[in-house]
Amino acid sequence: MSSAESQKTQNFLTLYVKHQKSIYGYILSVVSNWSDADDIMQETTSLMWQKYEEFQQGTNFTGWGIQVAKYKIREFQRKNNKLNHLSEQVLSTLATRAETYYAEPDVQLKALEDCINKLRTEDMALIQMRYEDGTSIKDIALRLGRPIQGLYKVMARIHANLVLCVRRSLAMEGHS
Repeated sequence: MSSAESQKTQNFLTLYVKHQKSIYGYILSVVSNWSDADDIMQETTSLMWQKYEEFQQGTNFTGWGIQVAKYKIREFQRKNNKLNHLSEQVLSTLATRAETYYAEPDVQLKALEDCINKLRTEDMALIQMRYEDGTSIKDIALRLGRPIQGLYKVMARIHANLVLCVRRSLAMEGHS
């Protein structure tokens, strides 16, 4: 394999691994049968690899994959007499929404990370104990010598503040 082919393979695999769950999620949302979705995903992946040179680097890989999947879903349904009554317009609408939905988690995760980094030191420590260490609220309360109900209220306040912060951040960046 030449260096250029090796680089092409590496680029494809990097993008594919990052976005495969999103593409599979779209397929499953349309087909709703795990076995059929697996078969369609396999066919979609194969076609994506064959057509990878047509993909424009720097554009939406998930969106491109979903468009390939849309084609493979229709082909699979025709071949297996499993045509549902979803019109092309409905499939396109689902594809557009899926592109947006599946592109959002990276943006949302970044916003959440930014918001967590803005927390007060004490709140950050509670979040780390609870979610990074997996410590129960009861054990945190015992460790800190605080009432359990009070700690639940503090965690609810932290969560509410994080939700508001993430929503504000996404709104400022034009995401909803």
